[in-house]
Amino acid sequence: MKINDQLKPQYTAVISDLEVERDAIHKELGALQKRIRELDNTLVTLRHRVDPGYAPPSKIVELRHRDPSFPENEKYTRIGVRWAILHLLGERGPLATADIADALVQRGVRTKAANFTNNVSAMLTATMRTKGSEEVESVASKWQLTENGRNKLAKIVASPDFLNACPWAEAPAVAAAGAAH
Repeated sequence: MKINDQLKPQYTAVISDLEVERDAIHKELGALQKRIRELDNTLVTLRHRVDPGYAPPSKIVELRHRDPSFPENEKYTRIGVRWAILHLLGERGPLATADIADALVQRGVRTKAANFTNNVSAMLTATMRTKGSEEVESVASKWQLTENGRNKLAKIVASPDFLNACPWAEAPAVAAAGAAH
């Protein structure tokens, strides 16, 4: 149904008001998500003090998608390899190096490398395992996120840069550490 020219200004005003309201809610949501991450980190630290064997859940970040029709093979075309690896491991869990490389290419990471698996391996072992700030660890020949990696992923997926680069993503809902999944 086409809107007549006399009603267009009213519709435009309503649209503008709704966009302003949406933007304000996004700002509030971002602040609340930041506070949730802070509380999650504090809870994990305190739980470690009470029980040194405590392990937080392997998947803290729950991602919801804005555009479910967005082509899977273009998912990572506008982000770097490190972010793509973190996101992939956050979504899928532990994967072998070759499986990570294949999944990244299938989701749109572009490469000119003769052997992209070697590039992914170098990224995993050198960049993402910097002493004291390890984002990934290898367990049973598969890579998985560390607690630090999950925390960095939570910050990345909530960032405007990630949300702008990934039309399929929306700000994540962060589950409380220790919450049942």
